Amino acid sequence: MDIKYFLSSFTLHHLRYLKHYAYYLKHRNLVRRNKLYYNKHQGKRCFIIGSGPSMAYTDISTLVNEHVIALNSFFVNPQCNEVLLNNIPEKYYLVPPNHPPQTEEDWTQTLRTMEEKIKFPITMFWGIDYNSGHWREIIEKNNLFGSFPIHYFFCGIHTQDGYRLAKKDMNLSRMSLSASSTLINALELALYLGFSEIYLLGFEHNHICVQQPEEYRAFPNAVHYEKELRIDFGSKRPNTTNSNILLNNYHAFKIYLEILKLFPDRKIINCTPGGILDVFQKMKFEDVLKQKL
Repeated sequence: MDIKYFLSSFTLHHLRYLKHYAYYLKHRNLVRRNKLYYNKHQGKRCFIIGSGPSMAYTDISTLVNEHVIALNSFFVNPQCNEVLLNNIPEKYYLVPPNHPPQTEEDWTQTLRTMEEKIKFPITMFWGIDYNSGHWREIIEKNNLFGSFPIHYFFCGIHTQDGYRLAKKDMNLSRMSLSASSTLINALELALYLGFSEIYLLGFEHNHICVQQPEEYRAFPNAVHYEKELRIDFGSKRPNTTNSNILLNNYHAFKIYLEILKLFPDRKIINCTPGGILDVFQKMKFEDVLKQKL
């Protein structure tokens, strides 16, 4: 039987923290370089772009003139290079830590495809953790993204088991959050960069509602997509939902609410049409574009 069932949430959280911190120390000097980005864009606004179903019909070409944080599989979006056309204003690409069931070979293939598709070398933040075969190992082993400014952040603070969010943990120059949602890591980056207005696109958080694979993500043609479906829907997908989705959504929404409480001076607006992510204030994307900070 798993010993974690006999430990209190407090004890389990701190044991995990110590374990992950030991691995973090190996990357500490590398992660500290992120200090260069602290409050770099203070008082500005940015757009965080996800891969939810709405992105299939949302025209985001105008974001070429905005600060953007693109996530995960954005490279398969047909408007990827249109948005990332130049680095003025600065654009960023964030990818959280990789995980099974994808193998190192799967991820290497994904990264090669990403490097091929992204035509302009923008600043990238890659999440790493205690697992072997993480992004840093794959990127350096295969000499990937040589022309891109590459940075790493270490995800080691488990956000479940009774954890309460603290500002000091949202620091990309130290060990930071190991979250159940990529959006949490993206918000970490946006807040660390100092953005005062943060707008979300492509975040339905509707995993518990979908019935067909095409409802899950806008562009289901990423190299690793088939195995990703198995994680969330299991072998009987698409009509059977893994209970982990419910648990992950609960913990993600809890962190979102705590972020809003800890950063009352920042505006976080969800411009995604539809979906169930109603924690953040909603606003139409076209109305935001009419405004200037």
